[in-house]
Amino acid sequence: MWLTSCSTYQSTSVSLSQAVDKGKVKTISSLGESAYFKNVEFVDSTYYGVNGKDRVILNKVAVPTVYLSALYNSKEYKIWLKPIDSNIKIIGLLYAVQDSSLIILQNSSSQKPEEITNQRKIEVSNIETIRIREKGKVGRGYLKGTFIAMGIGATVGLVAGIGSENGAGVTIAVMGIGAGLLGPIGSLIGLAAGSSSDHYRINGKQRNFNNYKAILNERSIN
Repeated sequence: MWLTSCSTYQSTSVSLSQAVDKGKVKTISSLGESAYFKNVEFVDSTYYGVNGKDRVILNKVAVPTVYLSALYNSKEYKIWLKPIDSNIKIIGLLYAVQDSSLIILQNSSSQKPEEITNQRKIEVSNIETIRIREKGKVGRGYLKGTFIAMGIGATVGLVAGIGSENGAGVTIAVMGIGAGLLGPIGSLIGLAAGSSSDHYRINGKQRNFNNYKAILNERSIN
C-alpha cells in the first residue's frame, strides 16, 4: 500500500539494511515514485516496507533511495584517536568503519549528522589507540547521580528527623543537611560513571583493529 505522509525526513539517503527497524521511512523508486512506510523489516533475505498488516517487498535496485524520519536519532559516539606519528589526538564523532580505516566527523557539535561534510579518514596503520564514549553520557551521569543522592539524603534526613525530640523543624533541617551532603557526592559518582569510556590499543596493526571492528561498527553513525 502506497501512502502519503506529512512527516519530515532526513536529507541523506541510507541503504535498506541501514533502515531496518529504524521506524518511519520515505522511499524513492528508480522511476522517481515516492512511498512511505512505518518501518522496514528484513525477513528470509527479503526487505519489506511495512504499514500495519500490509507488507511491500523492497528491492535494492528498484528502490535505491531511502530516507529515515527526521525524528529518528541514533546514538552518537565521541572518539579520540592517538596517531602513531603524532601526540596530537584526533577528536570527533565515529561516522563509519571501513576495512582498514575509520571515518571521523569533526567540528560537528552544532550540526546534525546528515548535514556534516567535514569527514576525515584515518588509516589503521596510523592509529595507536582508540578511546570512545557515547556522546552526552557525562552530563546524564552527573544529573542521575545528583538526583539519586538527593533522594537518599532526603530519606536519611526524614528518618533521623522523625526520631528526634524537636519535631518538624529539626526534621526539615536534617533533611536539608542530608541532601546537601550526599548531593555533591552523588554528582561526583555520577560524573565518574558518565566519564567512563572504552579503550582499544591498535598499534597500527590490522589484526588488532579486526578484534574491535564489530563493536566499533555498532557505534558508528553510518
